[in-house]
Amino acid sequence: MEEGSSVSEHAIKMSGYTQRLEQLECTIPEELKIDRVLQSLPPSYKSFVVTHNQIGSTDTITELFAKLKAAEVDIKKAPPLRKVRGKEALQEGGGKRCPC
Repeated sequence: MEEGSSVSEHAIKMSGYTQRLEQLECTIPEELKIDRVLQSLPPSYKSFVVTHNQIGSTDTITELFAKLKAAEVDIKKAPPLRKVRGKEALQEGGGKRCPC
């Protein structure tokens, strides 16, 4: 999934892949489907993935997509993260560098 793209579109695409495999008589366990979806998410969903894995969720793929759709709203509202180079970070305001 590309950063900033729709979770709903991604869910449809991933569901299509699993349906196609099932048509070819390749059964995929629910847990593997969920793992593959979580692995395909962009970095902005990292905290969602970590939380999902830490609580040991037993969601179905449908429940996971519903939770991702809810998380998408919060992720799109959040300001973008600032990149930090080396051990220097940009200060708020003047853009001056400070050693960290």
